[in-house]
Amino acid sequence: MVTTQNKFQKELQNLFWENKITSDIMRVQQLSFFAELVVEKNKKVNLISRRDIDKIIENHVFISSFISSYVPEKCRNFVDIGTGGGFPGIPLAITRPELNGVLVDSTGKKIDAVREFVDKLKLSNLTVENDRVESNEFIAKYSDQFDLVVSRSSVPLIILF
Repeated sequence: MVTTQNKFQKELQNLFWENKITSDIMRVQQLSFFAELVVEKNKKVNLISRRDIDKIIENHVFISSFISSYVPEKCRNFVDIGTGGGFPGIPLAITRPELNGVLVDSTGKKIDAVREFVDKLKLSNLTVENDRVESNEFIAKYSDQFDLVVSRSSVPLIILF
């Protein structure tokens, strides 16, 4: 019997192969497990579009993993603004475990889900914050700490600068 996680692993391995990206089986398993967690939690909390759930590997996990090859080696700390269901921050932290990340979202239910994912995936390189990056508290706590900013569909860049 093919499990959802096995199906996700095969789909992810194919996408990596088609795009000439090398990834070890442990990371593929972890990314697939993450996708499975998101699909399950999405039944209760709107983390990704329900019409997009069947394409979670291609449209969310793979794309979020793919950016890791473009992150400079000297980069050490990133912030994921408007992380939602943990994209792209969690896949980035899995594919580049030497990076430390802060995943930020202002929606409590989404952040609770992301905290659960981070715990289940044992990602000690991630911190999860229920906040807005433009808040005085966030700025005071994290000012000048990030080498990289990542985001998917959160706010126009002009608002950040």
